[in-house]
Amino acid sequence: MESGRVHCTVVLSSRENFVWHSMQEIIPAIERAWLGSADPGSHQVLCLDIDSLRLGEILPTLLKADTIVQTCFTYKMCRLGLLLRQRFQIDARWIIHLHNQATIACWPFHFWGMGEHLNADDVFISSCTRDAETMSLSFNNARAAVIPFTHPEQERANQDKQACKPQEPIPLVFIGRISAQKNLHTLLYALRLWLDSARPKRQVHLNLYGQEDHLGSPNMKMESRDYGNVLRDLVNILKLGPHVSFHGHVPRDELYARLSGQKQIFVSASLHSDENFGMAAFRALCDGNLAVLSEWGGHADFAKTFPEQVFFCMPLHSASGPVICARELAGSIDRAVDRYPRMTTPLFPEAYREHVVSARLRELAFLPQTPKLTLQMTEVAARILETRRKFAAENPASTQIFSSYSDPSAHSFFSYYGAKEPVRKTALARHRLFLVPWARITETGAILASDPHRGRILLKEALGGETCTVVDIFGKEHNMSTTAAQEALESGLLHD
Repeated sequence: MESGRVHCTVVLSSRENFVWHSMQEIIPAIERAWLGSADPGSHQVLCLDIDSLRLGEILPTLLKADTIVQTCFTYKMCRLGLLLRQRFQIDARWIIHLHNQATIACWPFHFWGMGEHLNADDVFISSCTRDAETMSLSFNNARAAVIPFTHPEQERANQDKQACKPQEPIPLVFIGRISAQKNLHTLLYALRLWLDSARPKRQVHLNLYGQEDHLGSPNMKMESRDYGNVLRDLVNILKLGPHVSFHGHVPRDELYARLSGQKQIFVSASLHSDENFGMAAFRALCDGNLAVLSEWGGHADFAKTFPEQVFFCMPLHSASGPVICARELAGSIDRAVDRYPRMTTPLFPEAYREHVVSARLRELAFLPQTPKLTLQMTEVAARILETRRKFAAENPASTQIFSSYSDPSAHSFFSYYGAKEPVRKTALARHRLFLVPWARITETGAILASDPHRGRILLKEALGGETCTVVDIFGKEHNMSTTAAQEALESGLLHD
């Protein structure tokens, strides 16, 4: 940039994604952070809401922009980017906040034409490390920066916040969508296993805040299967009634007023396809609370900023998609309960402070230019785009890109998001294994599961060889070949 010239950044924003409650906090915070990156005499920042403006009204401003920021993805914003690059030849650097795009190979950018006009000088912003790493499945040599979300209201509140006193029973709290991808069925089963454990423990009560999203897994075109009632039925089967409360949707201000001053353990075993931050978990951690989290997507970064407060459970690969062992999750809950009586001071780490985020955004706007070579799709992204076009031709309303949770293309993304290979157990003949509540053993000895997250899973019995004992949810014992048991263990349908 020429000496003395003011760099102009134009931030394009939208309220279209406010159907997601978390975006009602995230998008305004992104806008504030960009506006905070302005510097008199060197950096001018303008924020435009494209929902309410026509092209003719914003084009003069865009023509003088050095940097154009996209706070979220919408169809209108994508088509505007295509128009600016293709028709008006606007040479400004494009900075794109990814949100869920990294885990779907950025197919919407290609589907609606902007993808082929992105270049190596553009910058993608991810809210977590694993999302940024996942971008290597979308483009070859894309420039991705990790800048976390911030929360100005939480930052102000933390200035005067005192440590909360322990409660009895200990509140376990989940805040979020009631969705199979959030893996709440595994959380309920883990709670039952923890309650049945032999060691002395304090009383706990699980509070679930949120409404059912009825979305299922759109990437796989797996529709919702009345998940809220599935969870309530599971509570009855597991005899968890005295230990679990469903609170439904509570307005945000009322919810945080209700939880303020209450020391809690936040819990989320989420395996959601775009768990790229975890705003509810973040706010709970800032309040000085403990958190039991899946080491998945954005959750993993909290280990660096809240190292004394987070207890992880490891997602594992299976042929049928990612899974969390309920027994391991119960162990993480147990460690958090042991830690709970110790006081934890509320903390708002430096990395999330608004002025720090604004400074990092300013750095991106002023990055030296690189050759504007067109970004090339990876083979994975090209395959997903081809599949997406096929599915769209069959059903334009769907957003399907994978055939199922068994799709090899999906497994590449699961690996980047945190799924690890399971450790094979040995000497299974001496083990007593337990079947998850959503699976049963058929008359032929096969395991048939109606997994609320991954769908129908059928594992056939292997004949001959050593056998082991498998106990179903009703306490009935079955003999099973160790070969079949090993497969079921690796599929997340058995645990020891």
